Amino acid sequence: MRRFAFRMASVSVVFLALAGCKTQNGAQVKEGEADTGGAPAEPVGDQSQTEAGLPPGCTVTNFTAGTPLSPADFAKLDDPIAQKVIAGGADCPTTFEKIMDKLRVTDADGCPDTPGAEPSGVVTWMQSDRSQMIGRADSYRYATGRTCSGRTEHDLLISNQTLPAVAPGGQPLASMPQGMTIFGQSKSDRSFNFYQPSSGNTWFFFGNSKDLIKEGYNCNAEGACVPKSAERVVCMACHTGGGLNLMELNLPWTNWTGSTETPGAQDTVTAYHKFLGFKSDAPALERVVTDGNAEWQKSRVAFLKTVSLQEALRPLFCTIDINFQTSRTGTVFSVMSDLYLDPRWGVTDQIPVDNNDYLAVIKANGQFERANTGSPLTGASGKVTDTFFPMIYAERSGMDGLYVSELVSQGVVDEDFVRDVLFVDFTRPTFSPTRCGLLAAAPALSAAQMTPANIREGFKKTLAASADPAAKGLLASLAKPGDQAQHLAEVKKFVAACAARPKAQLIKDAVAYASHTRNAARNTHAANGRGLQVFPETLPFDGLPDARRVFDPTTCALK
Repeated sequence: MRRFAFRMASVSVVFLALAGCKTQNGAQVKEGEADTGGAPAEPVGDQSQTEAGLPPGCTVTNFTAGTPLSPADFAKLDDPIAQKVIAGGADCPTTFEKIMDKLRVTDADGCPDTPGAEPSGVVTWMQSDRSQMIGRADSYRYATGRTCSGRTEHDLLISNQTLPAVAPGGQPLASMPQGMTIFGQSKSDRSFNFYQPSSGNTWFFFGNSKDLIKEGYNCNAEGACVPKSAERVVCMACHTGGGLNLMELNLPWTNWTGSTETPGAQDTVTAYHKFLGFKSDAPALERVVTDGNAEWQKSRVAFLKTVSLQEALRPLFCTIDINFQTSRTGTVFSVMSDLYLDPRWGVTDQIPVDNNDYLAVIKANGQFERANTGSPLTGASGKVTDTFFPMIYAERSGMDGLYVSELVSQGVVDEDFVRDVLFVDFTRPTFSPTRCGLLAAAPALSAAQMTPANIREGFKKTLAASADPAAKGLLASLAKPGDQAQHLAEVKKFVAACAARPKAQLIKDAVAYASHTRNAARNTHAANGRGLQVFPETLPFDGLPDARRVFDPTTCALK
């Protein structure tokens, strides 16, 4: 079932992944390590941190500053990672196994434990880049959550890196891979705290959601924006909105267990059951990520109002987070509306097309899947040309949609203003440099002045002097309050024009536009080259020249 304005999309890329961080000096942080930009790799724990409740010798270091957190700063980390995993007890666990063992002791409220059995309250979601496409067990990334002590499922989440498949009845590795990032949701403001355990007794604290977004964003020629903080801690480029980054959230969940079973996933979880608990599925993960991000948006809106109106409105005008969507089945029988429309319009028409036309188009385009080795990906039937569920494209993210809903809920803007903005270049719901460029017209208002009326009038004044056609279009809409029905009628006329096109022509243009969104997603990164972890297998490649073409709002032809 579709949740309004929150489709964190149908093709996995990364779940909550921050692996492979770099500091400003460019040093790579390997799995289980962190580079502090000149600080010792393993600072010695001091008495002040012990007084803060840390086990003896345990140090929590601010990743950016390269210095241990003060007792006061550590005490502010009111999340279950700080309180249940790092503090308390005599040990300072820095491996996945030891973390889960400690939680059996410190986090037992409501979770009766049986040694040697699956840990109570623990579930794991398995994802593979290749297993579905090649039809056999391969390797996995996985996320593990623990719901004890009355917590919600999104309060404590561990994102792990590559785990080799275990054959049925096979023996697991002697120790699990240790490249992981850990998320604790703050009890007070529901922002997320980002951690990574290192070697020895050292933990690194990367900051929280507000630290990630407080410096603003750099936006590229596609209208996609990456936090400026990513220039120093580039893992932040993967969590552009400060929340949980799951790019696949709706059926059919190409690389997660959802509408299909990921080959080998259950056998692997069974082999590591002592630490991974029970295997859960994609619909449950959708709920966890949706609910956690929804809670964060409340604080996010309030916080960004204190930064500037431009930052408060950026997710409405620009692309911050993205999701991916695919066909609902193994064949392409329709073009879905979210390819070219924001879900907020409420238009869910699926225009029928012929799968044979689709196959002919991708063959003519030379489309193929690439393995992480750089060579074409092959499966039992030969070269793989498409994702498991075909025709993948970037769509308007659920995170951005949730944020816009919260803007309206908190009375910063009204729905009429939202529709006026989204009507600009409306056939490009993502990667619209036209719409994103209009954010520069945001008036300078204090947080107290940010009301729907003030924002509307402020934009009208700043846009009045512009000769840009998009600016004139937005100004005309702002001058006509209550024009939502008119906008929607134009949107529906566009969809009708798409439906009237010959199927072969429509699918050819749809495939070309989908290809552009994939290229734009690959290019969404910080100036230092790091950004969304779009792995080679995630998105197919083709021979199409990339161009910022857009569906004509009148004819539905790609121009």
